[in-house]
Amino acid sequence: MILSSPGNNALRDTIRDTWLSVSKKNHNFQAYFVVGDRGLNTKQVYDLAQEKSQHSDLLVLPIHDSYAELTRKLVKTLEVANKNFKFDYVLKCDDDTFVDVERVTKELASASDPFLYWGFFDGRAPVQTRGKWADTGYKLCDRYIPYALGGGYVLGRELVNFIADNSRILELYNSEDATVGAWLGGLKVNRKHDTRLNIRIGNLLSDCLC
Repeated sequence: MILSSPGNNALRDTIRDTWLSVSKKNHNFQAYFVVGDRGLNTKQVYDLAQEKSQHSDLLVLPIHDSYAELTRKLVKTLEVANKNFKFDYVLKCDDDTFVDVERVTKELASASDPFLYWGFFDGRAPVQTRGKWADTGYKLCDRYIPYALGGGYVLGRELVNFIADNSRILELYNSEDATVGAWLGGLKVNRKHDTRLNIRIGNLLSDCLC
């Protein structure tokens, strides 16, 4: 699941021509670009419809696509995935992430872990109380519960099922990736901390993994 924005069609085309061009005949995966269509003008709606018709890899959600709605967008994405697709794992990444699909699918093929939470975990991030990144609703602590950075992380099917089934009672914080860490903080989760998924320094995510 590649979270994108309605106007980022050039980025989506680049991904289709690069790391998503790996043959799906040899790798067991399906990729979708996730965008919201509420509040768009007529031309934007038409362009998305044309792109979806041409590529069949757009998942269009009935939400406003903005940073403020990013956590809600993730929840809706996982709800749709849980309801409509058969899968072992969901990889969430963004449209500015580069993924080594072959390496990821190979490693997941031998994992067999429905409770997997695989990513680069950060347990030091302070909760911002002012400015653009303020998260005033986060009252659990003055630092975020360890979470996998949002550039790219993997969730096993049981964790996706938990989030989807309980979405109506889960707290939605501003930071999408930190929110997932909070949701899964008290669950039976197999956290796999992997420095290759640190998008900020490269390796599996910008060299890379997703």
